[in-house]
Amino acid sequence: MGKERKKASVSLSPQTVFAVKTCVYLALACFSGLSLWSFQHNQPYTQNWIGLLGWSLSSFLLYNFGVAAFLIPLNFGWLSFLNMKRTPAPLAFRKAAAFGAIPVCCAVLLSMISPAQNLPQFLATRVPMVVMDLQPPKAYLGGIPFYLLYDGNSFSLKLLIGAVGTGLIFLAILLCAIFYLIPKSFVLKKKALLDDLLKFLKNKFYACWNACKKLLKNLVNNKSYVPEPSLRVPSSPSVAKKEMLKLPTPVISLPLENKDLHDDSSVNRTIFLTPPHPTKRTLSPQKRTDLPNLLPKDSASAPAQTSYKPLPTPSPFVLAGDAPDLPQYHLLSKRNVRRPESLLEELKKKAAILQQTLASFGIEAAIGNICSGPTLAAFEVLPNTGVKVQKIKALENDIALNLQASSIRIIAPIPGKAAVGIEIPNPDPQPVNFRDLLEDYQKGTQRLQVPLLLGRKANGDNFWTDLATMPHLIIAGTTGSGKSVCINTIVMSLIMTSPPTDIKLVIVDPKKVELTGYSQLPHMLTPVITESKEAHSALIWLVREMELRYEILRFLGLRNIQSFNSRTRNVDIEASYDKEIPEKMPFIVGIIDELSDLLLSSSHDIETPIVRLAQMARAVGIHLILATQRPSRDVITGLIKANFPSRIAFKVANKVNSQIIIDEPGAENLMGNGDMLVVSPGSFAPVRVQGAYICDDDINKVIKDLCSRFPCKYVIPSFNTYDDPGSMDPEDLDPLFNQAKTLVLQTGNASTTFLQRKLKIGYARAASIIDQLEEARIVGPSEGAKPRQILVQLSNQDD
Repeated sequence: MGKERKKASVSLSPQTVFAVKTCVYLALACFSGLSLWSFQHNQPYTQNWIGLLGWSLSSFLLYNFGVAAFLIPLNFGWLSFLNMKRTPAPLAFRKAAAFGAIPVCCAVLLSMISPAQNLPQFLATRVPMVVMDLQPPKAYLGGIPFYLLYDGNSFSLKLLIGAVGTGLIFLAILLCAIFYLIPKSFVLKKKALLDDLLKFLKNKFYACWNACKKLLKNLVNNKSYVPEPSLRVPSSPSVAKKEMLKLPTPVISLPLENKDLHDDSSVNRTIFLTPPHPTKRTLSPQKRTDLPNLLPKDSASAPAQTSYKPLPTPSPFVLAGDAPDLPQYHLLSKRNVRRPESLLEELKKKAAILQQTLASFGIEAAIGNICSGPTLAAFEVLPNTGVKVQKIKALENDIALNLQASSIRIIAPIPGKAAVGIEIPNPDPQPVNFRDLLEDYQKGTQRLQVPLLLGRKANGDNFWTDLATMPHLIIAGTTGSGKSVCINTIVMSLIMTSPPTDIKLVIVDPKKVELTGYSQLPHMLTPVITESKEAHSALIWLVREMELRYEILRFLGLRNIQSFNSRTRNVDIEASYDKEIPEKMPFIVGIIDELSDLLLSSSHDIETPIVRLAQMARAVGIHLILATQRPSRDVITGLIKANFPSRIAFKVANKVNSQIIIDEPGAENLMGNGDMLVVSPGSFAPVRVQGAYICDDDINKVIKDLCSRFPCKYVIPSFNTYDDPGSMDPEDLDPLFNQAKTLVLQTGNASTTFLQRKLKIGYARAASIIDQLEEARIVGPSEGAKPRQILVQLSNQDD
């Protein structure tokens, strides 16, 4: 017992062992470093700072390693640093081995250099003279043994693999050792700086390349005419670069007023000289009078001296080739995303715990790939043959308990793989910046017709989709789950990737504060709608626009909006149509926030046009996006759900709501703050995505930039008076309509029995007249036992 107590008192704690090792390594580093630094090959050992022992050690190291011996003290210093960080022994040994390989590789590489005896002062005072006095006189900078290894008489690396091979092999080993020792955080910072530099150079290169292409195109188009110096228009600051390059001003050989813009030859030109004529229900391009005059005042007021005229600056609305300039990702604020070095190690520990948990329940499985996204980490579990997938899925709560996760999601199995997916929250979540998505999209080659840049998947890949193929979308989630941010992201995706001539927006915001800031956008058909009556009128207008577009497609024998916009125009055939056919049909996206509020006020008036648009509007480029925070069956009805195959589910209250949105449970286990499940047409399972985030300041900057580029011009200034009684066909009205209207406005009583008694008609005819009054917006919808509301004053209906 006494011996055991004595042994126990002598044992050292791990902290003491680490401290002792740190002191020993630090002492060795200082001892060897000072002895090497104070070594002089032509002085006695008494001049060395460490004395005879230091002089002998320095002679040995310099004789064997040459100049590379000065790296050995750094190796001891690195070992002391690793002990101070409490690095595990295996990892510390590997790092020490990597650091030890650096002097060896440097010694071999230095042995390949054989200069003359006269060396610089710095090397001459530190390389031992015993090395330099050998015959023939050479400075063996890498030491005698490594020089013999490289260029010996009997066996040498130079004879075996040559000088080039030796240099490549040891240089590769040296670089690998250095890269292994560099901290990952330092590498990530330098990599980010290098990426920014490469992106900057790439953007400058493409800008110069595009400028050269435009200049070359102007030269090719105008090579038949070289203007005289006296006829050239004085240059303005905007064309100063062309004047410096001595390039002729782009001109055309005929007066502009003689050009027939309705001719086929003029349609095929890259730039239309005048905008197309606006139609009643389509978008009118921006007038040319709004363009700034780029010529000096003297030049603009001077009389013309020749029939040649400079080509006017084209409007962004009349370009038939390249799209006009849109706001770039540089306009948005950049947020640095950091990844801690310990994340991978922590995920490996989680994987080991997951495997042990499954084994404790009798499930033999291996862990495959580990994917780390912005807010999620996904593990692939590879079960052995004979293991039931449902057995793993039944352990959801037990796995979450052992992994200490707030919530997990099990995909059993992963579509297309013989594995089960388990998603857990990332230990160090990072937000997804919308700028990064936009930058990848604008620099990539993929182009979508109606792009939606939503976020990133669980494995870190970008997730964007085309609304034209979806073709309509439902967004549902509780308050605070990220629904409103997703709508803002969708709007920003549309306006920053497509010009106003390609996409138009109709936005309904019953809350009156979330989306009203978009009213001044040039993409808007009308200001943001906040009243249910205006929302009903807007939906009716969309239905009529859909019918008008279908009539045009039927007349031209086309199938969809894509074939219409890419057609070759035949002016004679299109002129024979009774209505003016636009040159191009833009896509129209209707966004309705808080659908439940609209359905509560007038369910039938809102649901009927929504269902009709969802059934038929895809081919003519009209798409709907509905959002609600109450995904119940009375809001997302069977008709709406059947015609909206694409859905986005944020965090919901229970499994029932998740079942309504995505037809399966799972949305109730989401983490919120942009965590969503996306169901697309033809997908086997919902895709988990972390939604992108964009701040209000960036939204305001983009809106301001777009308003400065494209002036806002509403097709319909307001829907308050759009669906008025004058717009109804008089032939469809009952002969007693005006008399019934007068009675209702005078008495304030709008009921079927009242009209039966006063007009002496039957119930069916009286009910039909009431429906016509409601459609004419004279009376409000039925509210059960309450009387109908009178919407029009008598003074406005004197006739």
